[in-house]
Amino acid sequence: MLIADLPYFETVPSTKLITGAAGTSVTADALALGDKTYTLAFGNTTAKPLPNSGSISIGTGIAVAIGDYTKTGVTVAGDGDIVVASTTSTPNLSSKPISIAVGVVVAIDLPG
Repeated sequence: MLIADLPYFETVPSTKLITGAAGTSVTADALALGDKTYTLAFGNTTAKPLPNSGSISIGTGIAVAIGDYTKTGVTVAGDGDIVVASTTSTPNLSSKPISIAVGVVVAIDLPG
């Protein structure tokens, strides 16, 4: 089997240039223990070309856990000329049955 035969790969014509090098990565995880638990972990990234061979990539993630013991985390990373990233999470308090973590990253590869 050739890698090109896999159905989820996009065919790129040989005349189409692939430009830009901005990239982002998001990892979200959630853990909940107890009798009644709920977890949600979601991450999304997207990249778009800019004029003159530049590109921009944006990544977001959220993790939510509800239960007797909860732990969440979101890790973000970016690669480009300019990278701005932020993550935040609620502290692990034994008196609160919920934990939330959120992360955002933006990477820009400058044109030219």
